[in-house]
Amino acid sequence: TLLFLIIIGGFLINQLLLAQYNAKSKTNEEPVINTTKTSLSAIDQSLAAELQQRGKELPVLGTAHTHADLNIYINGERLILATPANYMKSSFIHLDNNQNSDDANSVLHMHAKNIPLWVFFRSLGMNLTKDSLALDNGQILKNENGNTLKFYLDGKRVDDLSDYTFQPLDKLLISYGPENDIINVSQQIKSMTDFAKNYQK
Repeated sequence: TLLFLIIIGGFLINQLLLAQYNAKSKTNEEPVINTTKTSLSAIDQSLAAELQQRGKELPVLGTAHTHADLNIYINGERLILATPANYMKSSFIHLDNNQNSDDANSVLHMHAKNIPLWVFFRSLGMNLTKDSLALDNGQILKNENGNTLKFYLDGKRVDDLSDYTFQPLDKLLISYGPENDIINVSQQIKSMTDFAKNYQK
C-alpha cells in the first residue's frame, strides 16, 4: 500500500511540474495571429502580420461590410483587375466574382474595419504607395519623366490613397500618366463608375 501511494504521489507531482513548465513555455512564445474564430488564409495571415508591424490594429472579420468604387487608369487605359486569379484573394478586402464583369472590376468589398487600400493591392501581388504602383507583372509606375501617380477621392485630388480606409460609397480614382493631362483625367473622373450603391445596405 505504501509503495502504491509513493508511485501515485510521484506521478501527480510529475504531472504538476510538467503543466507548470508548459504554461511557462507558452508565455514566451510569440502570439498567434487569429482575428476570428475561423482560421485565416495564408494571404490574410500575412496581411494581418504586416498591419500589426505597421502599428495598426489587427483586423476582425465581420466588423464591417463596406463598398466603394475603384477605377484605375494607366496612360488613359482602364486597368482590368477582375480576373479569376484576383477574385476573393483576401477576406478582409476583395473583388467579388458574384457580379457581372463591369461591377466586379469596380466594386471593392471590405469586411473588416480600418483596412487601408494598400492591403487590397498587396493581396493581388501588387504594391501601392504614395509615389508608386507596382503591378503584378513586375512593372513599377513611378513619378518620373513627367509622369505621375494621381489620386482622386470623390472627384477631388488628394495626396495619397494608399493608407486610406474607404468609406461607404466612396469613389476612388488612381490615374497614372502625364502630370498635366487634364483632359484625360477630367474624363476619367466623369466616367467614374457607381456600382457600389448596389451592394451597400
